[in-house]
Amino acid sequence: GSPSDAVRELGSVAEIRQAEQAAGAQLPVGTLMQRAGQSAARIAIELAGVTIGQAPVRAVLVLAGPGNNGGDALEVAANLAQAGLDVTVVQIPCSGEPSPEALHALARARASTAEFTASIPPGGRWSLVVDGLFGIGLARPVEGAARAMVEAINALDCPVLALDVPSGLDADTGAVIGPGGAAVRATHTLTFIGDKPGLHTFTGRDYAGEVLVARVTDTGWTPLFAFAAAVVTDIGGQLSHPAVVARDEVLLAVLNDTSQNRLGRLQQHDLPAHRPDAAPPAEGGEQ
Repeated sequence: GSPSDAVRELGSVAEIRQAEQAAGAQLPVGTLMQRAGQSAARIAIELAGVTIGQAPVRAVLVLAGPGNNGGDALEVAANLAQAGLDVTVVQIPCSGEPSPEALHALARARASTAEFTASIPPGGRWSLVVDGLFGIGLARPVEGAARAMVEAINALDCPVLALDVPSGLDADTGAVIGPGGAAVRATHTLTFIGDKPGLHTFTGRDYAGEVLVARVTDTGWTPLFAFAAAVVTDIGGQLSHPAVVARDEVLLAVLNDTSQNRLGRLQQHDLPAHRPDAAPPAEGGEQ
C-alpha cells in the first residue's frame, strides 16, 4: 500500500485540453476553476499546517498570473481567506481580456480578507507559497517581473504548492521553457484533470516535487489512475478504513514519492460538485 502502487495515466497538454473542453461542455460554466480552487485550498491548508478553526492564523503568499492558472490561484486565495488564513496576493494583471471565470475569481479574492500587493513583500515569513503564475499554456520563457517572482520563490525556505504545473516548466517534456528560462522549484504540485508527463521526466521531477492529481471533471478519463492499494492513510499517518476513501468525488494521489516525499501517502479529499454556498459560476472553462 504505497504511492508507487498507483497506476499512472499520463496525458499530454493536448489531451488534457481535450478532456477539459469536453468537461466544460457538460458542466455549469466556471465549475472547473472553482473545483480546482477548492481542491488546491485543501492541500494548501494541510501544507501550511493549519487545522481550520483550531490553529493560529498562518501567512500564505499566493502568486496569480495573467491567465486561467492565475484564476485558479485567486480561487485558492479566496478560499484560504474564507478559512481564516492570512493571505497575501501578488497578481500579474492580464494584458488582454481576462476570461469570465478568471474575472469571477478575482472578484471573489478582492471581496475576501486577502491583501493585494504589487510585489512580494520583503522579509515576509510564509508558511506556504502558492504558485499560480503560469500553467500548461505557457509557450515562452518566464522573464521580467514574473522571473523575479520565480527567483524569489526559489529562495524561500517554506513549502511551495504549484497549481497544475510549476510556472516555467513544460508539462509535456519536463524541460524549463527556454532558452534562458526559469521555473518554480515546488515542493508539491497539484495538477488538474490528469497527470502530465513533464512532471515526472527530465528536470520535471526536481521542479514538481511531490505530485498530486485532482480530478476536477465529471467526464475526463475513467479512471485517471487506478488504486492497487487497499489501505489509505490520513494526514496523521493513521489508517483509514477503505470505505471512507472510496467515495468518488475528488481523488488525490501521491504519484511521485521519490522526489521530496513530504506527504507520503495516498489520500482522499471530498469535493462536492456543487456547493450550496458557492457563488454563481462564471462563464468559461478552467485552464
